[in-house]
Amino acid sequence: MAGFAGLAFSGASWSPFNLDASADQGSRGSTGPDVYLFDLYEIQRWGRVGDITSFSFGTESCNQGDTPVKWIENTPEHPVISQELYRLHDGRFEQIGLSWVKHGFASLNEDQCGNCTHNNSSELGPGCSDPYSAGLNGFQLSLGPRSEINAFTGDFPYPPGGGIAFGTLPRRLQVHTNDLDPAQYPGARYFAQGYYINADDVAAGNALNNASHREVTVSGTYPDLFLNLSSTTQHFFPAIYAWRDIDPSVTIQPVKMPNEGYLILGYKVTDNMNGTWTYEYALHNHNSDLGARAFAVPIPQGVTVTDLGFHDVDHHSGEPYSGADWTTLTMQGHQVWATAAFSSNPNANALRWGTLYNFRFTADSPPAPANAVVGVFKPSNPDRVFVPAVAPQ
Repeated sequence: MAGFAGLAFSGASWSPFNLDASADQGSRGSTGPDVYLFDLYEIQRWGRVGDITSFSFGTESCNQGDTPVKWIENTPEHPVISQELYRLHDGRFEQIGLSWVKHGFASLNEDQCGNCTHNNSSELGPGCSDPYSAGLNGFQLSLGPRSEINAFTGDFPYPPGGGIAFGTLPRRLQVHTNDLDPAQYPGARYFAQGYYINADDVAAGNALNNASHREVTVSGTYPDLFLNLSSTTQHFFPAIYAWRDIDPSVTIQPVKMPNEGYLILGYKVTDNMNGTWTYEYALHNHNSDLGARAFAVPIPQGVTVTDLGFHDVDHHSGEPYSGADWTTLTMQGHQVWATAAFSSNPNANALRWGTLYNFRFTADSPPAPANAVVGVFKPSNPDRVFVPAVAPQ
């Protein structure tokens, strides 16, 4: 019960925000520095150890702003780049892998996305691009802990912690090989994501368009599986938007955290044609340092809920976070999933930036509009946020 201490599901608020409009505005050019991921352009498979396979993606950035982006190596004034992997299967959009963050260094100021005339390697000039190969993005000595990054402010200490790492797996994007197995997930679709975090962007108000995604395919013979590029890079939007692009029954709802960053809630309901409905929710932390510790859906009296489920993604390579699944129970008329409070465990398995967690159940009642509740992890006032969604009626 410790994970539910202090939780309540009234008195919260919701602030609407249109991430689609924000990204569209960014795509037309911006005032100030504005880096975004222009292309996910190659994949390197580093190898497999046991049930874990490691990968890295090549990422090319662009500055679509009118001011240079600082790109100064050996200081905290450069971007960091994260890599994530997602799977869509049987109506469920889940995160199955993540990497540590690549610390940027000298910018090449190439001309892949505009009229680049800049030649200062400690900046990414307006209209200029800079590639990091999959090899560089998997070079372990340049990878630092995600736990050191404040994705809302873009701040981080330098040099990064973690010491020296060698071997096939440490710090790179890690995925359980069976999560890629076509025999276990027939017809699954996979999506790579890259995300640039930069304090210059934040200060200029341009920090919401920095994630892009691209579909990838799986090849090879289990357990020696490979990822291959497919389609084209989808600019400005995190990978959860691919779920809605493929399945029009999915709703995407940005969630403004109290005086801070954003989460993104995706949800869908499937009529099982037997008097029950399956409710599927995916909650992605886009750039909130506050994070989330609880998710709750109202359940009216008399509704029977079964097949409760939760899914998260593994942190690794010495990150301090717990991997304990969120616990669930019914309280105050809600089905609640929660992890420990920040006050009792600052390293609890909270929904932190760049991660996506899933919550699901089956109910014997059809959907109706309702407010889901997100409980904030770090100290905040308010400490919960209402989010328009659907729940059993």
